[in-house]
Amino acid sequence: MLTKSSLWTPGTGTFTFDFNAVIALFLAIGLILHWTPIRYVRTFTGSAGAIGPIALQYPLYGGIQGLMTLSVGGVTLAAVIADWFLSFSNEYTFAFWTFVSSNIISLFIPSGGGHWVVQGPVMVPAAESLGVDQGLVAMAVAWGEGTANMIQPFWALPILGIVGLGIRDIMGYGVLTLALSFTIYGAFALIAPLVL
Repeated sequence: MLTKSSLWTPGTGTFTFDFNAVIALFLAIGLILHWTPIRYVRTFTGSAGAIGPIALQYPLYGGIQGLMTLSVGGVTLAAVIADWFLSFSNEYTFAFWTFVSSNIISLFIPSGGGHWVVQGPVMVPAAESLGVDQGLVAMAVAWGEGTANMIQPFWALPILGIVGLGIRDIMGYGVLTLALSFTIYGAFALIAPLVL
């Protein structure tokens, strides 16, 4: 995973060649040698088999996390987004809005770990400033990620391969499950702050 200390740190001019830098270097060299991103993706997924498309996403999640936590003029993107959430949330609605945003983020980042890397730096400081229970915020992120996974069923791919089905065969059930779980977990996210 890329972090803000990888390769070159703006402002300090320091260069660090660590594991994150090696990942970035290999990703860049691979992209350069294949001339187009789609050729790189096809080659990567062809050589890595079924896990290829998923493995290719993790350096990108790390890059997103690096952008979220990169400080420019003492301000990070995560802090800007957290301030935006604070502008319309209070201690009773923050968990719900965390849950909703988690659903949206999961459409772009369907990995639980990658998802937390992107959303955690935003929601934890915002929750702390509102005095919202950190466990509730973590659960709201997890509920949103799990709910959205009903229409992003990476978890089902191995099972579908074994039984000979495709994603289209289960998508109707996934949409129904999304609607039900969004309603139930959304209600939990609204009710929980009243009882904690």
